[in-house]
Amino acid sequence: MFPRPDLCCSITYLGDFVAGILQVIINGIKSLALDLPEATYFVKGGFMNDANVLFDLTLLIVACLCNLVRYTFPIYQLTGGGFDPCCIGENLFIVLVELQRLILQIIVNLALIVASPEAIAYWRDTGISRGYAIIDNIGFVKQADVVIDAIFGRSGGICSSQGRDQGVGGISTCVCQILSTIIPIRNNPGLPVSDPSNCPLFDICCPIRGISLLLGSWTKFQLRVLVSTWQSWKPVEYGRPPGADLPIAFLDFFFCDEDNIAGTPPGCGVPPANIP
Repeated sequence: MFPRPDLCCSITYLGDFVAGILQVIINGIKSLALDLPEATYFVKGGFMNDANVLFDLTLLIVACLCNLVRYTFPIYQLTGGGFDPCCIGENLFIVLVELQRLILQIIVNLALIVASPEAIAYWRDTGISRGYAIIDNIGFVKQADVVIDAIFGRSGGICSSQGRDQGVGGISTCVCQILSTIIPIRNNPGLPVSDPSNCPLFDICCPIRGISLLLGSWTKFQLRVLVSTWQSWKPVEYGRPPGADLPIAFLDFFFCDEDNIAGTPPGCGVPPANIP
C-alpha cells in the first residue's frame, strides 16, 4: 500500500524506529552481560533480524516523506505523476540504506563465520555434497543484488510497450523523468507525460534505461563469477583423475551448467532484465 500523503505517516514510523533502536540496545546489553560466551542474540541471528527491521523502517520513513513532497509540489500533479520531485533523493537514499545493510551483514557474518552455520551459509551454498552451488541462493548475493537494482533499476523498455516513460527503480528512472518533462516532443503535448497513449516521438529514455540495465546485469554477472570462486572445491564425478580438486561452482556457473530447479532452463544465474 502506498504511504499516506501526510506527516503523521513518517512520524509513526519514526516512533517505531526509535523504539526499535532502544530494543536493540537493551537486547545487546542483556546478551553481553548475561549470555556470554554464547551471546545467543548475536550468534543466532536475533541482532541481524532486528537490524533489518530498522533498515526497513528507515525506507518507510523516507517513502512517507517523499509522498508528502509529491503532493506538496504541483509539478507532480501537473505532469500526471510523470515527474517525481523526490525521485533522485529517494533513490539515492535507498542505495545508501541498502548498502549500509550489506556492509553490516558482511561485518556480522565475517565475525560469526566460525561460531554460526548461518554465517557460513551467507557466504557459501551449503549443499556442497551435490557438487555445485546455487549462486542465487547465497545471502551475500541476494543483498548485493538489491543494491545493484537500486542503482541501475529492475526494468524498463520502449514507451509504447511499457505504457509509461519511466522504468522501475534505479537512478536512470529519475534521469528519464527529467528528460521526458524538459523535452516533451509528443503527439499530444496537452496530455500528461505519463499518459500511456502520449509516448514521445523520440524515446530518449529507452537507450538510457537499456544501458543502465546492461550495466546492472554485467555487474551481477561479475559478482556471481567472484562468489563462485570461493564455493566448494571438492571433487565430483567429471571423469577426472581422483584427487584433482577443481572450482566446480565456478566452472558450472561460467559454462551455464548450474542446477535445473523447478524445470527452469539452466543458465548463468543472472536474472534477465525485464525488457519488453
